[in-house]
Amino acid sequence: MRHWKICVYAIAKNEEKFVDRWVDSMSEADCICVLDTGSTDNTVELLKNRGIIVQETRIEPWRFDVARNESMKLVPRSMDICVSVDLDEVFEPGWANAIRRKWTKKSSLMLYYLIASHLPNGQEEASCFVRKIHKNEPKAFKWIHAIHEELIPLIECEDVLIPEVRDHHYPDPSKSRSFYLDMMREGYKQNPSDMRNAFVFARDFFMRDHPLFIEYMENFVKRATPEMVFEKAFGLGMLGYTYLLLEDPIKAKKSFFDSINTSDVFRMPILGYAICLAKEDNPEEAIIYIKKALEIKTKFTYYPDENTSWREKPYILLHDCYLCLGEYDNALLAINKALEYRPDEKILAVKENLIKIMNEQKGS
Repeated sequence: MRHWKICVYAIAKNEEKFVDRWVDSMSEADCICVLDTGSTDNTVELLKNRGIIVQETRIEPWRFDVARNESMKLVPRSMDICVSVDLDEVFEPGWANAIRRKWTKKSSLMLYYLIASHLPNGQEEASCFVRKIHKNEPKAFKWIHAIHEELIPLIECEDVLIPEVRDHHYPDPSKSRSFYLDMMREGYKQNPSDMRNAFVFARDFFMRDHPLFIEYMENFVKRATPEMVFEKAFGLGMLGYTYLLLEDPIKAKKSFFDSINTSDVFRMPILGYAICLAKEDNPEEAIIYIKKALEIKTKFTYYPDENTSWREKPYILLHDCYLCLGEYDNALLAINKALEYRPDEKILAVKENLIKIMNEQKGS
């Protein structure tokens, strides 16, 4: 069996605290290359001491896609497979052989599973598949977009998911990322007709600035092209939750309803619609929608659907609805399921309160 040669390539700037952990994780590859874009700490020296191929280049004006395209050029032609991984990320062991086992002469592009953020207890919070594994063929792939960049194929190829390759992102909380929004704003001003840019720009205001998020996302929803059906559905779902936070249940319910009718691949807007129904004292119909959300068994590939929708959230909502209906046995089943996903004191207190109610009912 052929040994497919893998090269990891990355960009870096002032990442000295992550170097050893990252190199240890990437050591399953046959080659590692890093483009340093202006470190003022010991990143370059530490990487070179670990035997990493390093080139130092300043990208001015800064663009993530330009930097990644330059880093891709460092990959030796003798390598078969390229894997893009940032220095604040860590693969679970066995990742390289998992890729080699699935790779064939016809392979061109693979998507691995990225856990983008974690809960305090270490559980995954936001996750999705990312397109960052590709064959080493000059001019066949290109990174595009100044920020929130993505890899696009310039040849005909098919996405292949490789869920057994799991990557954990542990960002440096001390690093400011405020310039990200400035870059998005500038890109939006330069090309307001770019719908992908309009969506990403609006999304970046979610939970940061409610009025601006609503303005930009509603603008995107009105102008979204037919092929952006998933972005439109996702944006409408986020609008729904924003309106809930602003205590505008009428607009919230409409946004969730429009999201579901646009595409039903996400659990998040379906559960949001159920919340609106529950607030209208309609637990029976709310339960129907919660169960509809639970019927979606596979997470959508390309966007990180709200992770709590895939853990305890639907079962907490079921508990609340069954409690309103006096269906205590069903409420107990639901809260026990929620505890399986998140065994914390808050949910345990809900269960204890339910048991107290059930005991009182038996006593009477």
